[in-house]
Amino acid sequence: MKRWLWRITLMVAVLAVVAAISGVLVVRSEWFRQYLQNRVVEEAQRATGARVELGRLSVDWMQLSARVETLVLHGTEPAGDPPFLRVDSATLGLKIISALERKVDYRKRCCTLVRC
Repeated sequence: MKRWLWRITLMVAVLAVVAAISGVLVVRSEWFRQYLQNRVVEEAQRATGARVELGRLSVDWMQLSARVETLVLHGTEPAGDPPFLRVDSATLGLKIISALERKVDYRKRCCTLVRC
């Protein structure tokens, strides 16, 4: 019985290590970065009702920060007019509140706005 219990414990430990390594590899992949970038655009459009353009989103998981480059919000302005808002770059600090409930808080670290 002890032998089986030991084997089961060892298998669970190996599976946990494999899952952790897999999670790190997925989070650092280009696919996940694209997924996050698309989600940011979707959520910004849903929250503001504006058309959103996002140049690039990069996330530093070690520093828990996200950097957005070239964020443009188009409101109801005519086609020839400048956009409602243009941000050249912004860096946000992230704070994970709950991984299970997908709750993340943020705070602005620095931001460069371009007046249109």
